Amino acid sequence: HIFEFHLSRNWSPGGYLWVFPKGKRSANIGLAISGLYAKEGKSACKYLHEFLNRKYPNGSTQTMIAGGVPVAKTVKKMVTDGLMLVGDAAHTVNPMTGGGIISGMRSGLLAAETAVSVIKSGQIPTKKYLQKYEKEWHKIGGKNHEKFYRIKESIFRFEDKDLNRIADGIADIPENKRSLLKLFSIAVAKKPSLLLDVARLFTGL
Repeated sequence: HIFEFHLSRNWSPGGYLWVFPKGKRSANIGLAISGLYAKEGKSACKYLHEFLNRKYPNGSTQTMIAGGVPVAKTVKKMVTDGLMLVGDAAHTVNPMTGGGIISGMRSGLLAAETAVSVIKSGQIPTKKYLQKYEKEWHKIGGKNHEKFYRIKESIFRFEDKDLNRIADGIADIPENKRSLLKLFSIAVAKKPSLLLDVARLFTGL
């Protein structure tokens, strides 16, 4: 079986589409798109059906699940008097992949540890004492969140032709010789403006 990932503005603008085989005649097929494109009047469901009708015209849908994922920057204020935001509510989802289970569990654990600490100390759970959770989150996971967000924004500015050129270049490299440095070198060779995007990534411009 072969896993498929598609980065294309035709199928999943601002996101990606996947095909995970589950057997000889079944697969988990789904996609994620940016909400910016959904606002233009074309829903994620419509993009998915267009893909299915073109790639698997004789297939049938067994079940369908839909939802939303906040792939934005972490909220500026995660705590206030008597309240701590965790997981999706705090936008701790990895903005590049849309994965939020690990980061949600991590933020929940940090919030729980902070709550236990405040309760044991006998303090009232005001913003002052709950900020320990917010600081711990930014120290452990939040510091990379901003970088992932900027990387995502850079990647999804690429046209399909740019992504195809990069993929072609990567395919020419033997699997045992592929490295992040080589992949980056190919990406820059195919799209020189990527250097500017990287500069913005690390300077915060």
